[in-house]
Amino acid sequence: MPEVGGTGSSRRRVWRPAPALTWLQDLGAHDQASMVARRIRFVNLGGGFGGVATAAWTIAAALIHFWPLVAINTIAMLGYGVTVFLNYRRKWRAARHMLFWSVIYHMTMANTVLPGWQIDAQNWFLMVATAAFFLPDRDEIFWRRFYAILGIILYFLLGFNAFGIEPIWQIPAGMERIATFLVQVSFVSISAYLLMMFYGDFAEAETRLELSSARARGLLRNILPASISDRLESGETTIAEANPDVTVMFADIVGFTPLAQELPPEELVEMLNGVFTRFDDLALDHGVEKIKTIGDAYMVAAGVPVAVDDHAIRAARFALAIRDTAQEFARDHGVDIDLRIGIHTGPVVAGVIGKTKFSYDLWGDAVNTAARMESHSEPGQIQVSEASKLFLEREYDLVDRGEIEIKGKGKMRTWFLGGPLQT
Repeated sequence: MPEVGGTGSSRRRVWRPAPALTWLQDLGAHDQASMVARRIRFVNLGGGFGGVATAAWTIAAALIHFWPLVAINTIAMLGYGVTVFLNYRRKWRAARHMLFWSVIYHMTMANTVLPGWQIDAQNWFLMVATAAFFLPDRDEIFWRRFYAILGIILYFLLGFNAFGIEPIWQIPAGMERIATFLVQVSFVSISAYLLMMFYGDFAEAETRLELSSARARGLLRNILPASISDRLESGETTIAEANPDVTVMFADIVGFTPLAQELPPEELVEMLNGVFTRFDDLALDHGVEKIKTIGDAYMVAAGVPVAVDDHAIRAARFALAIRDTAQEFARDHGVDIDLRIGIHTGPVVAGVIGKTKFSYDLWGDAVNTAARMESHSEPGQIQVSEASKLFLEREYDLVDRGEIEIKGKGKMRTWFLGGPLQT
């Protein structure tokens, strides 16, 4: 019994039939959607089992020279065989109808030849009524109801011999119990087989659904912060929050533009992915939230979506870490790149936008100022605003840069972030 996907509670053992039965049930179903394939397998098994069981009864009838039953069963066998053939030829609707009418004809005629009300052959009409519910809902709603009602009516009429039909052939008393046993065993075994088949399909579909759901949640968590993705999954449609104290950091790769003109596209993307992948790992390690990448720029924030007191410290530690990582990467790969980094602290509005592609983003003057800190910084330096300096000065060495002209802001006093203060 094979296992389907996942580990732990998500791993299920799914029943599968023997290879010969697998070949029969999957005939013509390999490249079909799961719902269509399920109906194809059901019809294949109905026609296949019906044909095999009828062949056995035909041989038995021939051995005792009961030719009326041989004739009835031969016609029924042809019907079951045509059912499988039509299914294989993708004449699915015709195959379904052929199966229903083959069973109805076979069991009805058998009840006029044998004392079916004594050997419980009418139970097969319950199979007809049940099988009707596996017809498609939209294009065969009439036939679904028709076969279900017809199966139930025939079950009671023939089961209680409502027509008073006298059988052509009376089964000898000694064989009656054997015949009843064989009919009941074949009915129960085929019903059990079909139940196990549909249970296997259901369990496999359920497992795949769980895996797909887990994969979707994982992808959502890669795009959005965990707490935000949890809120979206719980049903929230609008997520927007004001955050009074957030430290925003922008980093830009200096020397990337001329490098982009020299390298082949594959190497360029591979290099950028290598750098930013390391940054992603460092963001997790230092407790900052990656917001987005914009070309060769990388943006993070500390203090969102969950507020923390040491947001500026986290951003500073992360900035120092990625600067060292970028320089190490440049040495290892023989490329001339460095980072220019800017940090600013202030209030922001954070929220999720988009309908088909979600994006968690920040808005506010603090974001714009942090971007200006980066664009007016210098290669290899981390420039911080006065607002961020107030949070960092007790723990980090800060080199006063004085007042500089910031585009859109006028003159601002800024500092370059050094290492931690020696204690």
